[in-house]
Amino acid sequence: MVHLNPHVSLREIERTVGIPRSTASRYLKAAKYHPYHITLNQALTENDHRERSHGTLNCHNYIDLNTRRRMWFQHDGAGPHYANIVRDYLNETFRDVWIGRGSRVRWSARSPDLTSSEFYLWGYLKDVVHRERPTTRENMMERIRAACNFIPRNVLLRIVTNFERRIQYCQQVNGATFEHLIR
Repeated sequence: MVHLNPHVSLREIERTVGIPRSTASRYLKAAKYHPYHITLNQALTENDHRERSHGTLNCHNYIDLNTRRRMWFQHDGAGPHYANIVRDYLNETFRDVWIGRGSRVRWSARSPDLTSSEFYLWGYLKDVVHRERPTTRENMMERIRAACNFIPRNVLLRIVTNFERRIQYCQQVNGATFEHLIR
């Protein structure tokens, strides 16, 4: 049934075949099938700009936040970051000074990527680390450390320049999405 329709749900299998969902799930797992749910969460809506502008770090509120002289941890709201174990760790480690889904300070969903780590650095590091396939977890960690330690000066200068450009675009559109202006 699944090979004919890979989008079939466990509930539908239960109804059609007449076996409990848990049994169907075990059979599918043994046959190397795994659940996959497409989640469309990147679409922008009319309310996004208003919601993003509350809590978005931009040139208008950066100086005020910077004067607090306190470090905050922020995650980007990805599903795995919302797990209880992650939120418990963040609450224990950072107390009330972390931003994200499930924290005292909400993360602004779909806010423009101003930080260099979001708009460039992770992709650059991934390319460098995966030029050759890492062989072990330790090998992967060592490659990440080495890649971070040897970022060329011209790359760092480009990151700073692009960060400044992104702030200008963000100002130009009053905090709305601006990526379409860059390309």
